[in-house]
Amino acid sequence: MLLFLVRHGSALAEHEDPQRPLSPQGRREVTATAQYLKGTRLPIHAIFHSPKTRAVQTAVLIREIAAAPIQLSERPGMSPNDPVDELAYEVNGWEKNTMVVGHLPYLGKLASRLLTGDQEKSFLAFQPGAVAVLERASDRQSWYLAAFMIPQLSLYDEGAA
Repeated sequence: MLLFLVRHGSALAEHEDPQRPLSPQGRREVTATAQYLKGTRLPIHAIFHSPKTRAVQTAVLIREIAAAPIQLSERPGMSPNDPVDELAYEVNGWEKNTMVVGHLPYLGKLASRLLTGDQEKSFLAFQPGAVAVLERASDRQSWYLAAFMIPQLSLYDEGAA
């Protein structure tokens, strides 16, 4: 089972729009990430996202580019400073490849909790639009990092689309 952890793309500043939707740059970042994910041909069966506008827009854009019937579900408790223990425990029971779209520091702490058992041992740089792919080990309790991509490393050429 693969777990895709995606940070939303860059958002507008709060003084520009209090809802903080994706900026044009954020849409480009998420598009690059979505094209990368589409190219892997790894099936994603569900996307959980925080209720914040930029995370919702990121999840919707990824599903649109994947052109697949992926279920989107808003999940409370994924705000930037929410505790990660509940979701960290829950993902061990998931059977299908799932994506979680959220924010920092939440995603960094979740990744650290799953990979090391300690949410404070942060070592992944979740830039806007970044994706970490974690694979669950056969013991169904431990995880390892299978891939990590930031939009700047994507081979996606916006002009070729």
